[in-house]
Amino acid sequence: MLTSKDKVYGAGLNINFELGLSEGSEMFWSPVRIAALDNHRTQKVVAGSFSSAINGKNEIVIWGTGEFGVIKSP
Repeated sequence: MLTSKDKVYGAGLNINFELGLSEGSEMFWSPVRIAALDNHRTQKVVAGSFSSAINGKNEIVIWGTGEFGVIKSP
């Protein structure tokens, strides 16, 4: 989730670290702020078994395990 103040929040199992948190396999029922993205001026977010965001410099930031080869460059 992306707030109007460019803060990113996530919720879910985090089994593949797709929430960007160091704690793995823990269920986050309520949204938790992904503080590592606070300085990236995030503008868009896509989430799944890994997560990605586009920042204010049109750079892509990707986090998660990349298991199954799902993180690839175009």
